[in-house]
Amino acid sequence: MAPKKPNRNLQGRSGEEQPFWTANRIWLAWIGIIAVFVLMRATIINIPLERDEGEYAYIAQQAMHGAVPYRDAFDQKPPGIFAIYTAGMFIFGRSAEAIHFFMFLCTLGTMGLLYRLVRRLCGTGAGLLAALVLGIITAEKGVLGSAANTEIFMLLPLVGSLLCLVPREGRPGWWRIVGAGALAAAACWIKQVAAMDAAFLALWLVVAHFSGSERRGFGRLILEEGALILGAVLATAPVIIYFYATGAMKDFIYCVFTYNISYATTNIDVLDRGWGPFADKFGKILAGDGLLWAALAAGLVWLAARGRRKLLLYFAGFLTLSFVGVCIGGYFRPHYFLQIAPAVAALAGLGLAWLLGRIAGAGERTGRWLGYAAVTVAVVALPVYANRDILFAASPATASVILYGPTPFVFSSELGKEVEEHTQPGDTILVAGTEPQIAFFSRRKNATRYIFFNPLAAPKGTPGLEENQKQALDEIRRAKPKVIVNLLGIYGGTIFTTQSDPYFETELAKYIREEGYGVVDYWQALPEGAHPEMLNRFGRLMPADIAAEEKRTGRKVPTQYMTTVLFRP
Repeated sequence: MAPKKPNRNLQGRSGEEQPFWTANRIWLAWIGIIAVFVLMRATIINIPLERDEGEYAYIAQQAMHGAVPYRDAFDQKPPGIFAIYTAGMFIFGRSAEAIHFFMFLCTLGTMGLLYRLVRRLCGTGAGLLAALVLGIITAEKGVLGSAANTEIFMLLPLVGSLLCLVPREGRPGWWRIVGAGALAAAACWIKQVAAMDAAFLALWLVVAHFSGSERRGFGRLILEEGALILGAVLATAPVIIYFYATGAMKDFIYCVFTYNISYATTNIDVLDRGWGPFADKFGKILAGDGLLWAALAAGLVWLAARGRRKLLLYFAGFLTLSFVGVCIGGYFRPHYFLQIAPAVAALAGLGLAWLLGRIAGAGERTGRWLGYAAVTVAVVALPVYANRDILFAASPATASVILYGPTPFVFSSELGKEVEEHTQPGDTILVAGTEPQIAFFSRRKNATRYIFFNPLAAPKGTPGLEENQKQALDEIRRAKPKVIVNLLGIYGGTIFTTQSDPYFETELAKYIREEGYGVVDYWQALPEGAHPEMLNRFGRLMPADIAAEEKRTGRKVPTQYMTTVLFRP
């Protein structure tokens, strides 16, 4: 239905609800939305964990046994994601399916909050359509919707903070403002870039103060901003107390703040940085959701044409600052674009509601219902078609290869189980590279806190690099890992490059030789469709298998994706 004009304060219910949206019809609409939600996720729930998921899962798993993030396992993400993974794994288990299922539940929660927000501003129809759009775009391959990344969890408290400032009537009370600040801070403790959306809350309090019909003194605005800050402080205090009490404050500050500044300002990782990756990633998102982006534009145009300046400023400001959050770090990976998903969904829902409202006012009843059906089917069918290679992949491993290429993700679970079988619970292992999910599946402690080696592969002269490299080598020598899973050289662009300081890599290779580690077997993920005669495309390849294949085909088996597993003698 067409969105109705909002009340004078923006936050109130937008006029009288049209009789069409009875309680039963709202429930039926939600049943349809959830059906689409399940359709978009049923076949991706068991996609193998990728490396970011692996690092969160490993740190959460170790935390369950008394380890402290940053002190015992290096990571540059804020601690909120580890708390989320710990909670999810405690409730649902430690499999990829359990982790993804928990993520889907959180996404459903975000959809519910966005529905309430948009309903209060623009009407029930727009709210339902916004929830539908959010459920679709957060599952798409263009944003790596199958992965439980920080961005998808960050959206839940972010949308909650927006809802706190949009009461049913009038201006938000003090506790709502405090709650908004607390939820915004919680989002920042999941991913730092949420600070841009938190800034939107502070700016909107200013706009609402000066544009409201009820004039209040400037002191009131100062108190409201102070209440927002108070909420942020209340949410932050437990984080600070925890790391201070565990003696990990120095490590916490270095990993979350100091290292991140270095990461953003030096070429520690050259992939996905700059205009080229942005145009590539964002272009794919635009191409896959052309109808929804057209609906977003229609929503903006409708607001402008109808003189809804305050609503236009609200949604355009939310979208703009969310987009700045995507861009602020200078890296453009697909899941980073999830930050704009709520704003995109809200505006697209508004545009679709306007379109359905136009259909409702034209033609006979049969024609109107055909129009409704055509729009709804297009909204759902086009994204399903665009993501058909993932949604209808032959296997979870195949879907992973389509998304990420032939990586160790596809056999990490099986390799982790083999490492577990060859070790005792008290043994340490070393995953040499950027695949901490292998350590997670092995249920063994990594020999060094550097569960991925990117911080050790920075250019010479990078602040803190020499200390990090020496610390990692000392930890490995003291731990004497029972098993080394060697992935070095597989991802030359994301680990050691020609610009990297070679000290750590050289010393680690020397240690492996001196301690007499011997090769036991190889694992390899071949590109989909390559070497179809080989039985284990996604798993173990013994040296004899490789030699036999090369002899049979007369061509060399590609080894750029080879994982060498070494055991202590």
